[in-house]
Amino acid sequence: AKDPDNARALALLAAVWSMASWSFWAKDNEKEQELSLEYGRRAIELDSSDSLAHALYGEILFDADKNEQAEYHFQRAIELNPNDIAARALYAAKLAAMCRIDDSIAQLSIAEQLDPFGLFWIPWIKSQVMFAARRFEDAVQALASLSKPPNEARYILAAALARLGRVDEARQQIDAFLAQARKDMPDYPGDKLANWRPIFGRMLDYDSEEDLDFVVESLELAGWE
Repeated sequence: AKDPDNARALALLAAVWSMASWSFWAKDNEKEQELSLEYGRRAIELDSSDSLAHALYGEILFDADKNEQAEYHFQRAIELNPNDIAARALYAAKLAAMCRIDDSIAQLSIAEQLDPFGLFWIPWIKSQVMFAARRFEDAVQALASLSKPPNEARYILAAALARLGRVDEARQQIDAFLAQARKDMPDYPGDKLANWRPIFGRMLDYDSEEDLDFVVESLELAGWE
């Protein structure tokens, strides 16, 4: 309100709208996705040199199934600032969703080399990438570095634990995930796994239905029906 042409503020607000949408925290997910696209585009128009604005807009575009445009903005972010570990981590998540696992791991590796301490949310990204790579122990270890993983990370942790045969631990994560989701989501879909499949599809944005099936089957191994 005080600085309506603040590109970084607009980019971050766009990211908030986007996360509210794909996490199903919003009452109107489509409207909030539209807002995220609008604010993200405006941020780029105001400051096309901001690498983080490009990376956040890339994530927003990917969530809106505009993959080619998204990749352009991720690559532009890294071109503008090769040291932007947030851009590389966000890009890694989307590369994994597009089944480009080697490219995804390469981006994460560069981010970790640039800053071994990283950002607090990068282990969440890493867990998704490692799960997509079928490196389940690495997925679990990534989230183990967080004292309290985001709730939206718990179902991937549960899936990885189930694939490692640690079914009781996986079930505990599922129960914790559902308990928090009941508080967070204005339209809670219920406890049945079938009701969650389309939600996980939106959260993960996998190009491959087989990869989404693999997540669901992993959660079934943990006893989620």
